[in-house]
Amino acid sequence: MAHNPRFSQILKELEEIHNRKNDDYAGQNKDPLANLREFGWKGGVVRISDKYFRLKNFTKSEKLSIKDETIIDTLNDLANYAILTRILYEDEKK
Repeated sequence: MAHNPRFSQILKELEEIHNRKNDDYAGQNKDPLANLREFGWKGGVVRISDKYFRLKNFTKSEKLSIKDETIIDTLNDLANYAILTRILYEDEKK
């Protein structure tokens, strides 16, 4: 099976984004999922929903209201929230 090198590059970018944002969300307890853990995996689904609706609206107008966030930023956030939500779901089911 052929491997798409761009896929691996994007995964590395997602990891770098996650790592950079960790300090903002971890707080004093150093838990990088602290902001999501408060509401559990369902809170992660809400964040995914926020990003989905931003994408949905973008498909209609090809404009974003938030000028500092690109469509690529939204897609990256969506991917990372999906991974983080999976982690929370697995943690809660243990």
